[in-house]
Amino acid sequence: MRKILTLALALSITSPCWAIQNIKLGGLNIDPFVSTEMKYDSNIYLTKSNVKSAWINDSSLGLRLNQKLTTRLDLEAGYALDLITYSVNQSNNNAVHHTADLSLASTLADNMTARLGDQFLATTDQASSELTARAKRVENTAAFNFVAPIKGSLGFKINTSDDFNEYLEAAYSNLNRNRWNAGADITYQLMPKTQLQAGYTFAQVKYKDNTRNNSNIHKVDGGLTGQVAPKVTGEIIAGVQFRDYSNNSNTASNKATTFSYGITLAWTPGVN
Repeated sequence: MRKILTLALALSITSPCWAIQNIKLGGLNIDPFVSTEMKYDSNIYLTKSNVKSAWINDSSLGLRLNQKLTTRLDLEAGYALDLITYSVNQSNNNAVHHTADLSLASTLADNMTARLGDQFLATTDQASSELTARAKRVENTAAFNFVAPIKGSLGFKINTSDDFNEYLEAAYSNLNRNRWNAGADITYQLMPKTQLQAGYTFAQVKYKDNTRNNSNIHKVDGGLTGQVAPKVTGEIIAGVQFRDYSNNSNTASNKATTFSYGITLAWTPGVN
């Protein structure tokens, strides 16, 4: 069983001591940011034997741009540089990632919101053993999200996305793939800053050169998110995933069921 504990510290570069200020040019807001997150992972290579654990630091810096187009429509963009460092086997585990995104966000009637956007990543996959290096890849995700209240404390969300992944080394070309997702969540406002949610997602995964691994996925999950203490937000989530592969294998079942859970706590100075 894998266990991950997370402690996050987010620092907004708004204090004069940072010498970098948020910039406002008419309707354009430019917000620099920096954050750091420390995790403990009890099984970084996901192995049954010779298990290796590590402390992982993920530090980010970048900026967010927001341009007000109309009273109900915003154009948003951003860039982030992520520096990931491990306490063990740093030559293979450490990584540098780049993220850029662009989106349109709309506020509709009756507190409904909609967002259409695209995100590009120059990223890597975690090393699978002490003897292998991270696999470099690019990922592009186009997504649409719609959020609306139903009545009182109830609400719902609709999410769709299309993910494309391409590896930069020929040795990993059989992992090039496209994943389409569509799902919905029902939410309940348990307290002013705490929310319960339950959701279902359907996904199709198609590989470019390795079609025998194509699959359909059904995922059901639920959890609790929100403020658990002053300046501390948290998330507790668990789910089950049912995967059905398109081709039968002589050595394994074409159906798989996996369970997952996670607990995250984040402390943000300056936020009540």
